[in-house]
Amino acid sequence: MTKNEPVVEEASASLTIKEWCQQEGCCLATFHKLTRTGRGPKTLRIGRFVRVIESKESWHRRMAEMNATSAARRQKQRRIEMLSRAGKLAVASPRHVSKRQGIERAKTTRA
Repeated sequence: MTKNEPVVEEASASLTIKEWCQQEGCCLATFHKLTRTGRGPKTLRIGRFVRVIESKESWHRRMAEMNATSAARRQKQRRIEMLSRAGKLAVASPRHVSKRQGIERAKTTRA
């Protein structure tokens, strides 16, 4: 680096938690809740200071991917529950195949 070259501060790429919250339009409690659940932005602790080092675009992209995968998981779980419920209702029906076979057997043994 030469004398005339401007100094680019690395700190400008990171934000304090308060600055990040202001940019995202959320409160500190939301930030800490996101961090506890593993959904918060990547941070770096330097002594007693915490800086958010993940860019907004990167964090938003990661959240979109997480939401897509969790939505797919929820949809799969709903489908399984729906099929299970349908199966239980079918078995409970008097027209279920297992119950018809018993009726047909009884008819043939009587005749």
